[in-house]
Amino acid sequence: MKFSQAINFLQNRLLAMNYINEGSDDKLFEAHREWGMRFMKLYPQYTSWDNPKDMERPLVIGYVSPDYITHSVSYFIEAPLFFHDYTNYKVIVYSGVVKADAKTHKFKDRVLKKGGLWRDIYGIDEKKVASMVREDKVDILVELTGHTANNKLGMMACRPAPIQATWIGYPNTTGLPTIDYRITDALADPLDTKQKHVEELVRLPKCFLCYTPSPDAGPVCPTPALSNGFITFGSFNNLAKITPKVLKVWARILCAVPNSRLVVKCKPFCSDSVRQRFLSILEQLGLEPLRVDLLPLILLNHDHMQAYSLMDIR
Repeated sequence: MKFSQAINFLQNRLLAMNYINEGSDDKLFEAHREWGMRFMKLYPQYTSWDNPKDMERPLVIGYVSPDYITHSVSYFIEAPLFFHDYTNYKVIVYSGVVKADAKTHKFKDRVLKKGGLWRDIYGIDEKKVASMVREDKVDILVELTGHTANNKLGMMACRPAPIQATWIGYPNTTGLPTIDYRITDALADPLDTKQKHVEELVRLPKCFLCYTPSPDAGPVCPTPALSNGFITFGSFNNLAKITPKVLKVWARILCAVPNSRLVVKCKPFCSDSVRQRFLSILEQLGLEPLRVDLLPLILLNHDHMQAYSLMDIR
């Protein structure tokens, strides 16, 4: 197994553990913390920075992500990038995008027109990216990915910036001691949360992220229950997140609401055996298969967004 494959395997394990274990489970925290300590040994850490000490200069803030594309994270980073204060802060975007799309070009154009900088880092060794960040004299570096695909946690492990944070893309600690803060809010991480993090939690007021709707979504439609005469519940998500506990709750809700229906969309439903297994589990929980619609991947984003009009509550 190649080194990069081994790293991906371990990070995939951490991501999958979020679907199996409760956030307050110490096994989940310890797995992330242990990974972070082992991973740190693979990268040299900077311990000093020569960023100018001029208190009047704009702070340099860097945002690193591979998801400046039509991806869920992009709907939450769009507003910060578009409405950032480019006068009092110098903004640098480090883009690890594998294959640019229309949204990538839209983001890049907006950042450049506002006076920010755009660095394409896909395919560049993470230690070299760390050197790039140091050369840019970034004061605050924010990663948006966590343990999801194409992340740059290796670069974050080098600590190229004096202050480092994680935001938006991952619902848990990264486990990396070089990441100082995790940006959240009091709803996602209540003040009395038992979930542990190696990072210090910074709770933004009210909400830690802002959603920018896709133009493909179109206008808000009347709730389908008005014409259907029944309530439709739904979920468009990764099948791995739909745990036995989730299915039990769904079945209980559907059984308690007369004539209600459930629509679920995810990639594996292109397989008949997966569909049948899913329906069989729900049937064992008391929900008739005829009340459930299973949708596979919808290729076009426009069609995907329009499919949300099938449900009343998701």
